[in-house]
Amino acid sequence: MEERIETSGVPHVFLRLTSFDSNALWWADTIKSHDTVYGALGDASNPVIDPEDIAAVAALTLSEPGHAGKIYELSGPESLTTEQQVNILGSVLGRPLKYVNVPDSAARIPCRHGNAAKICGCFDWSLSDPQEHRPH
Repeated sequence: MEERIETSGVPHVFLRLTSFDSNALWWADTIKSHDTVYGALGDASNPVIDPEDIAAVAALTLSEPGHAGKIYELSGPESLTTEQQVNILGSVLGRPLKYVNVPDSAARIPCRHGNAAKICGCFDWSLSDPQEHRPH
Protein backbone atom coordinates (compact mmCIF):
# COMPACT_ATOMS: atom_id res chain seq x y z
CA MET A 1 0.00 0.00 0.00
CA GLU A 2 2.73 2.48 0.93
CA GLU A 3 4.55 1.83 -2.34
CA ARG A 4 1.46 2.70 -4.34
CA ILE A 5 1.02 5.93 -2.43
CA GLU A 6 4.70 6.82 -2.77
CA THR A 7 4.66 6.33 -6.53
CA SER A 8 1.35 8.16 -6.99
CA GLY A 9 2.92 11.60 -6.79
CA VAL A 10 0.38 12.67 -4.17
CA PRO A 11 1.93 14.41 -1.13
CA HIS A 12 1.72 12.04 1.83
CA VAL A 13 2.86 11.27 5.35
CA PHE A 14 2.94 7.78 6.85
CA LEU A 15 2.09 7.32 10.51
CA ARG A 16 3.08 3.83 11.61
CA LEU A 17 2.02 2.48 14.97
CA THR A 18 1.80 -0.72 16.93
CA SER A 19 -1.34 -1.08 19.03
CA PHE A 20 -4.00 1.22 20.45
CA ASP A 21 -4.30 1.36 24.23
CA SER A 22 -8.06 1.58 23.71
CA ASN A 23 -8.01 -2.04 22.50
CA ALA A 24 -8.15 -2.84 26.22
CA LEU A 25 -11.85 -2.00 26.02
CA TRP A 26 -12.29 -5.44 24.41
CA TRP A 27 -11.44 -6.87 27.83
CA ALA A 28 -14.34 -5.17 29.62
CA ASP A 29 -16.76 -8.12 29.54
CA THR A 30 -14.37 -10.69 30.99
CA ILE A 31 -13.04 -8.21 33.53
CA LYS A 32 -16.60 -7.50 34.69
CA SER A 33 -17.54 -11.18 34.82
CA HIS A 34 -14.28 -12.89 35.90
CA ASP A 35 -11.70 -10.20 36.79
CA THR A 36 -9.68 -11.85 34.04
CA VAL A 37 -8.29 -11.00 30.62
CA TYR A 38 -7.75 -13.82 28.15
CA GLY A 39 -5.27 -13.39 25.32
CA ALA A 40 -2.78 -15.20 23.14
CA LEU A 41 0.17 -12.82 23.24
CA GLY A 42 2.17 -14.56 25.97
CA ASP A 43 5.18 -12.50 26.97
CA ALA A 44 5.13 -10.33 23.84
CA SER A 45 5.24 -6.65 24.65
CA ASN A 46 3.88 -3.66 22.80
CA PRO A 47 4.31 0.08 23.26
CA VAL A 48 0.56 0.79 23.11
CA ILE A 49 -0.48 4.31 22.12
CA ASP A 50 -3.53 6.44 22.80
CA PRO A 51 -5.54 7.14 19.62
CA GLU A 52 -5.77 10.78 20.70
CA ASP A 53 -1.98 11.00 20.52
CA ILE A 54 -2.09 9.61 16.97
CA ALA A 55 -4.76 12.17 16.07
CA ALA A 56 -2.62 14.98 17.49
CA VAL A 57 0.36 13.91 15.37
CA ALA A 58 -1.87 13.56 12.29
CA ALA A 59 -3.29 17.04 12.84
CA LEU A 60 0.21 18.48 13.20
CA THR A 61 1.52 16.80 10.06
CA LEU A 62 -1.48 18.02 8.06
CA SER A 63 -1.45 21.59 9.36
CA GLU A 64 2.27 22.42 9.29
CA PRO A 65 4.61 22.37 6.31
CA GLY A 66 7.63 20.09 6.07
CA HIS A 67 6.11 16.67 6.67
CA ALA A 68 5.38 15.55 3.09
CA GLY A 69 7.15 12.30 2.28
CA LYS A 70 8.05 11.62 5.91
CA ILE A 71 7.45 8.44 7.87
CA TYR A 72 6.81 8.62 11.60
CA GLU A 73 6.95 5.54 13.82
CA LEU A 74 4.54 6.21 16.67
CA SER A 75 4.49 4.31 19.93
CA GLY A 76 3.53 4.67 23.53
CA PRO A 77 6.03 5.60 26.19
CA GLU A 78 6.76 2.04 27.32
CA SER A 79 6.59 -1.47 25.90
CA LEU A 80 4.30 -3.58 28.09
CA THR A 81 3.13 -7.17 28.03
CA THR A 82 -0.61 -7.80 28.21
CA GLU A 83 -0.12 -9.05 31.76
CA GLN A 84 1.58 -5.78 32.73
CA GLN A 85 -1.25 -3.79 31.15
CA VAL A 86 -3.80 -5.88 33.06
CA ASN A 87 -1.90 -5.32 36.33
CA ILE A 88 -1.89 -1.55 35.75
CA LEU A 89 -5.60 -1.62 34.98
CA GLY A 90 -6.21 -3.62 38.17
CA SER A 91 -4.34 -0.98 40.18
CA VAL A 92 -6.45 1.78 38.63
CA LEU A 93 -9.65 -0.17 39.32
CA GLY A 94 -8.52 -0.98 42.85
CA ARG A 95 -8.88 -4.74 42.54
CA PRO A 96 -6.66 -7.61 41.43
CA LEU A 97 -7.07 -8.74 37.83
CA LYS A 98 -5.33 -11.62 36.14
CA TYR A 99 -4.14 -12.38 32.65
CA VAL A 100 -4.55 -15.90 31.27
CA ASN A 101 -2.64 -16.79 28.14
CA VAL A 102 -4.67 -19.07 25.85
CA PRO A 103 -4.03 -20.70 22.47
CA ASP A 104 -4.65 -18.56 19.38
CA SER A 105 -7.80 -20.53 18.54
CA ALA A 106 -9.35 -19.76 21.94
CA ALA A 107 -8.43 -16.08 21.72
CA ARG A 108 -10.36 -15.84 18.45
CA ILE A 109 -13.64 -17.24 19.85
CA PRO A 110 -15.06 -13.76 20.68
CA CYS A 111 -14.32 -12.79 17.07
CA ARG A 112 -16.85 -15.26 15.70
CA HIS A 113 -19.97 -13.30 16.56
CA GLY A 114 -21.66 -10.09 15.37
CA ASN A 115 -19.64 -7.01 14.56
CA ALA A 116 -16.58 -8.47 16.25
CA ALA A 117 -16.40 -11.07 13.47
CA LYS A 118 -16.25 -8.33 10.86
CA ILE A 119 -13.60 -6.41 12.77
CA CYS A 120 -11.43 -9.43 13.59
CA GLY A 121 -11.65 -10.67 10.02
CA CYS A 122 -9.79 -7.53 8.99
CA PHE A 123 -6.96 -8.49 11.31
CA ASP A 124 -6.46 -12.19 10.61
CA TRP A 125 -2.76 -11.45 10.44
CA SER A 126 -2.63 -9.98 13.96
CA LEU A 127 -1.75 -13.27 15.65
CA SER A 128 0.96 -14.10 13.15
CA ASP A 129 4.40 -12.58 12.65
CA PRO A 130 3.84 -8.81 12.36
CA GLN A 131 7.04 -8.33 10.31
CA GLU A 132 5.51 -10.59 7.68
CA HIS A 133 2.81 -8.00 7.04
CA ARG A 134 4.77 -4.80 7.48
CA PRO A 135 4.87 -2.59 4.38
CA HIS A 136 8.28 -2.55 2.70
